Amino acid sequence: MRSNYSYFEGRKEGRKEGSGYSIISIISRNRSFTMGLAMISIVLYHFHAKTPILWVFNEIGYWGVDVFQFLSGFGCVFALKKYDTVSRFYNKRLLRILPTCLFVGLCIFIIDYNWTNSHGYVPIYARILSLHRWYIPLILTSYILSPFLYVLMDRYGWRALCMILLSCAILGCVISNGDIWRWRWIFFRIAPFAVGMFVSLYDFRVRALHVFVSILLFTIALVYLLLVWPQYYSKLPSEMFALPYSLSLPVIIAGICLVGDKLKNLWYYKTIELLGIYSLEIYLTHEVVVTGLSKFPCSQIIQFILLIMIVTPAVFVTKYGVNKLNSTLSPLLAHANKILKLNR
Repeated sequence: MRSNYSYFEGRKEGRKEGSGYSIISIISRNRSFTMGLAMISIVLYHFHAKTPILWVFNEIGYWGVDVFQFLSGFGCVFALKKYDTVSRFYNKRLLRILPTCLFVGLCIFIIDYNWTNSHGYVPIYARILSLHRWYIPLILTSYILSPFLYVLMDRYGWRALCMILLSCAILGCVISNGDIWRWRWIFFRIAPFAVGMFVSLYDFRVRALHVFVSILLFTIALVYLLLVWPQYYSKLPSEMFALPYSLSLPVIIAGICLVGDKLKNLWYYKTIELLGIYSLEIYLTHEVVVTGLSKFPCSQIIQFILLIMIVTPAVFVTKYGVNKLNSTLSPLLAHANKILKLNR
């Protein structure tokens, strides 16, 4: 009986019998852990350590953004099933991201305005809302599109996914970046978000063929980024790699999650998981700290220690400040909603 299901419950339960690992089960158990690893790769990429040991992060560490996009799309499906209306979904998503962006953006704007003024070319509203950090417009666009992507993929399955990926490729190639909203980056990075939603809608069991195809797609993405694009960089967008890479992510992330299952009882699993839980706060605070530390004449080891020492309390201050802000605003928003309903 489906009368108690929300509109976004979907028609496909997606559970398959047989051999292999259920992709939903694997990822759900270790989602925060995987987000923590992605956050580490992004921090190391921005830090750009001058050591051969971390060269892979210096070159492709930003691929962690696509891992976040995949996992965000994966989680949005469960959120859409949970709420009866699209407006409730939007409210919850915006309450998660915008207060944090506002709190951090306002703090950094005050510091920047009084001491450095390093982003004077960015409009004030964008600086205060952290919109000049390209991942924020990306995730906001993904959230806005997610109910429409859900309906398309629920109704048309893999054909809708192919259509979405093709649309991402076309729009990413023909539309230019804006001053703040980098549309080319955004459209290509919608691809892993859509793949994450598809996987969450249509659970499958990982088999040898999936692993082989995933390795092949990952290799194509790597060859494109390191060999093809440098040769034709004036004609091809570098972000095109996100299309084959996004299709390889289900198996790659499932593999990471299987490793996470083996590490659950170890202390550093909990530490990495905590980084995933606070990933938004870390993302918004770490980049500005890395930029500031790069101007100090000290070794990178000392800079990295200072980075941890500054970002750690900044993250918890941000979380505390946002919680206070939400507790203050929530009654006001609830009262405003009651007034609107009465007027209707």
